[in-house]
Amino acid sequence: MMEKNLYPEIPKEKFAFIHKDERIHDEKLQTKSISYLGDAWLRFRKNKSSVVAFCLIVFLLLFAIITPFVSPYTVQFRDGYYKSVLPKNTLFENAGFWDGARKEKVSEIGYHYYNAIGQETGVPVVKKEYDHYTDSNGVTYYNLRVDSYALVGFAYVNLSETEYNNLMAYQNEKDIQVIYPLQKTHNSQYMMGNGGANFWYQLKDESVNTNGDPALDENGSLIPNYLTSDNPNKANYNSKRIAGDDGADGQWYTYAQKNQTGYRVRVHYLEYFRYVNGYEPTFIFGTNNYGQDIFTCLAVGARLSFLLSIVVASINFILGVLYGSIEGYYGGAVDMVMERISDVLNSVPFMVVATLFQLHLAEKVGVLPSLLFAFVLTGWVGTAARVRTQFYRFKGQEYVLAARTLGASDARLIFKHIFPNSLGTIVTGAVMTIPGVIFSESMLSYLHIINLETSSLTSIGTLLSGGQAYLSTYPHIIMFPAIFIAILEIAFNLFGNGLRDALTFDLDQVWFFRFLLSLPVGAYVFGLLAGLGRETPETMRGRGASAEAALPRLRVVPEAVWLAALGVFSALYLAFFFVQGRYLFGAFTRTLPESFTVAEYARQGFFELCRVMAINFTLFWLVSRTARRESRPVRWMTAALLIESMLFAVVALSKLVLYIDCFGFTPKRLQSTWLVCVLLFGSACALYTHLTGKKSMRVWMIFGAVTLSLLCIW
Repeated sequence: MMEKNLYPEIPKEKFAFIHKDERIHDEKLQTKSISYLGDAWLRFRKNKSSVVAFCLIVFLLLFAIITPFVSPYTVQFRDGYYKSVLPKNTLFENAGFWDGARKEKVSEIGYHYYNAIGQETGVPVVKKEYDHYTDSNGVTYYNLRVDSYALVGFAYVNLSETEYNNLMAYQNEKDIQVIYPLQKTHNSQYMMGNGGANFWYQLKDESVNTNGDPALDENGSLIPNYLTSDNPNKANYNSKRIAGDDGADGQWYTYAQKNQTGYRVRVHYLEYFRYVNGYEPTFIFGTNNYGQDIFTCLAVGARLSFLLSIVVASINFILGVLYGSIEGYYGGAVDMVMERISDVLNSVPFMVVATLFQLHLAEKVGVLPSLLFAFVLTGWVGTAARVRTQFYRFKGQEYVLAARTLGASDARLIFKHIFPNSLGTIVTGAVMTIPGVIFSESMLSYLHIINLETSSLTSIGTLLSGGQAYLSTYPHIIMFPAIFIAILEIAFNLFGNGLRDALTFDLDQVWFFRFLLSLPVGAYVFGLLAGLGRETPETMRGRGASAEAALPRLRVVPEAVWLAALGVFSALYLAFFFVQGRYLFGAFTRTLPESFTVAEYARQGFFELCRVMAINFTLFWLVSRTARRESRPVRWMTAALLIESMLFAVVALSKLVLYIDCFGFTPKRLQSTWLVCVLLFGSACALYTHLTGKKSMRVWMIFGAVTLSLLCIW
């Protein structure tokens, strides 16, 4: 029986849809997709230090490119009168720094000499007088701030008749005194100031005086010593005259002397420089010992370094990618053979390669191409290793297997699927190659293994090498190239870190590797904390014998490591002796290298010895403490290193002996010679201990103490 329908027919209007004409949609997301490079840029700019480093690199690159085109100076520019002048910027001329001036202590003779230059030219040499005092010998000394540009004062120049007439016309047109009267001859004129050009005043005793002591009138003023004539137009001079040259006594000053080529005149060099060049002699970074503008030379050297490093990085990148892709993708026997070739090339020291190429290849193809070959020969090995590692990491991924299943060729798998995913690490390594090349090129130039200096080129290493001899007197010569190298290296390292994080960012991996690295550190710290208070003196004394017996087990460095390190250094020293033999052993034949004085030669040899001894003694100590076992090859390589140290000491001693033979003894020269002798004897004692096993440290200390006592007594 059917149940009674409780619901009668319900009208259709009761079932009408609500909001029939309305539709509800989700809001459309209005966002743009971000590419891989765009995402990397977003991450990179969050690293503020890397952004600043990138801006510094761009600034240094623009400095290297633009400066040679806008600077009034060139590499060929050399001014013999403005040698080693200090940095000067017109913006800071009155600020007390960066104004081309330096603090100097002079005697009363020098004080009169500086004031005399300013008195005659109207450009003061002494910018500030701090104080003065008189010592026990009655000699008065002045502490002054001296303008290195105004200090040049006057100079003798030879002009042709046309140049002479043009200069006189310039004087009359500009109302500027450039040509000044000639001086009478006196004995001291060649002691100071550009061949005596600044001695316009009389000296006390012309017959015997040789130190420039001036003669003063009753008012304490200098007495002029100009050459005079009864003819005001002698030597055809008809131009501007200095104040006081009026011929009241029938005598006029003589401004020029006629000779076979024209006229010999005495000029105010600052004004003469303006006349010849058309601009103010202002050197932002100062000049070096050759009178070159350091600012321009640094830009030219940086441009060469940037160009060389970019070319090397590009070539090494291409070679490394091709080589590493093949060995990483195919693996197996192909990888084993190619990896052994890489190991052989990587084991050859770059210094040796560069030196051999310069000896045998530079004469045929040039210095730059041979240096480029040296960088390329082994430089790509590191890039290839990184590419190989990345290929082993990605070639087993699912998307690579899927592409291979679908029939993708090996070339497509390598360059379409695997290589783009490893590009971040590879590019970062390639970028970091640039500062390495710049540093290596600078080091080779500094060591005189290569010489990139030509009439139109120079290098940063050459600037550093040239300024080393003047480090104590003119530190600005080496300071600015050193600062440039330091800023460049720091900037590239910071930029490389930011680039690595931006291109290879993986949060999980970052935290995972941080965790792995923290494990040994954490274990060490836990061991320290856990052991606090658990050991007593009794237990420690009881374990003394076992601890002493366990000491040899702490020598964990394998024999091959120290054998390779010692071999590299020994080969490097031998190559240096071979290449620079003429420079090193010149003191034995009493022949100096070009552009070296005896003092510079001896000083440079002493500091070279100090650096070599520091390196060699450090290596000797590390080998004796960390070598797993001292086999016969290690012992003989260590002995060779000590013998080379002794040879360096003998070379330095020969230079000092030559210096003392030429200029006599001083306390500083005696101290330097004593130190070299102590280092030589110490190397001999270390060699004796190393070969025989008998201790000789006490003998060395006694020798040093006794010789030092004798030196102090003498």
